[in-house]
Amino acid sequence: MEKHFCASEDLKASMVKALSDPVKENLNEIKYSQRLKYFNSRNFAGWDIRYSKLESLSNDKSLLAISCLRGFWEFAMLLEKKTMNLFVFTKEKNLESVMKKLGNKSIHYLHALLVKNPIADDKSEFGNQAFQLSLFYDGMEDFDQKREFEAIKILGEYFSLVEQVIVVTMTEEKGRATKVQAGLFSPTFQLIAQEDWSSYISTTYESLDIESDINYVDHEVIPKIKDKVIKSRKDKDEKIISKKKGKTEKGEKGK
Repeated sequence: MEKHFCASEDLKASMVKALSDPVKENLNEIKYSQRLKYFNSRNFAGWDIRYSKLESLSNDKSLLAISCLRGFWEFAMLLEKKTMNLFVFTKEKNLESVMKKLGNKSIHYLHALLVKNPIADDKSEFGNQAFQLSLFYDGMEDFDQKREFEAIKILGEYFSLVEQVIVVTMTEEKGRATKVQAGLFSPTFQLIAQEDWSSYISTTYESLDIESDINYVDHEVIPKIKDKVIKSRKDKDEKIISKKKGKTEKGEKGK
């Protein structure tokens, strides 16, 4: 019987939906409701929305949400109670960047968490994609000790309960998710097994483009600004007319 990362198909679908549903409309609401001219924290806010959705899935008795704060970055992970697999979520581009930094002094949380995973078998389907960490990092044993310590800090009491860590990645194009994959990686990022979850990406929404942003501004913000400007100008005009009228009346009385 084939072993899957996630015991429940419904649970898998829920995770993909929480990760991949577009957040652009939510971000626009935040920007315009707060009257923000600039919104440079868009990426952070987008992940805040996604992590909140993922964490809300823990209402299901089959899932446990684990939150972690690393520096300024706070994120949510999901532990499936039946398999004891820990699901971690990121974008594919970010995963590629993290992989390249393996062995650096700075230990990313993914570097740390992968100590829970098995060592890759060279005979596996993805064995030819492996790379040897020893080629560029001589102190592997010391590095492993450090990242295991970091993993214990991240997971706390759940460290010994986690069976393996599954990295769920999302690929986007123009703000819309096009691919979601779940991967089991060795501690040195060798891909041991992979599942394509893209079929669970929602297709019921239309991708938002720049034009929709412009329309949103025109209909929601500009009319309110115009009303204020018109009222302000009207008040000034009335004051000017009143002053002129007063001067005229004084002049006529003095004649």
